[in-house]
Amino acid sequence: MSRADDPQQTYREFTDAVNMKPGELTRWLETEESKHVGWHKKGTKGGESVGHDSGRRIVDLLRRKRADLTAADYKHMRKVIGYVHRHLA
Repeated sequence: MSRADDPQQTYREFTDAVNMKPGELTRWLETEESKHVGWHKKGTKGGESVGHDSGRRIVDLLRRKRADLTAADYKHMRKVIGYVHRHLA
């Protein structure tokens, strides 16, 4: 099993990379500042940015019990880990 396929390792790296508690992230996502930053998919004028949508999903992942996480959830966690690591480099 590769590191990317190890749910425990993915969960540890995800919770290390996400440095806000769910409530803090939720409050930030409700600010005007958060709604005006980020990349919007082509053809989505005025819609939610990709990062804002991901932020809402991160809140959901942090609030869920680990036993309830799916393969798609772990895939999104790995995507978030990669994003954070690239932007910290």
